[in-house]
Amino acid sequence: SGILAAAHLAGPGNVRKFLRTGGDYAYEDANGVSVRYYLRKFSGYDTSHIIPVKNAKVKFRA
Repeated sequence: SGILAAAHLAGPGNVRKFLRTGGDYAYEDANGVSVRYYLRKFSGYDTSHIIPVKNAKVKFRA
């Protein structure tokens, strides 16, 4: 649930960079809120009712 919220609020590309760098990528949004904060704040929610999309894709802009 934390990853879903962080991707929604900070952007999927920023979450991807954060995870791939082991948390070294320190993105903050316009409000000064970090990806790490969103991940922690929104973790632990039940997402079992969300139907996964098998071949979900995210288009990243350069």
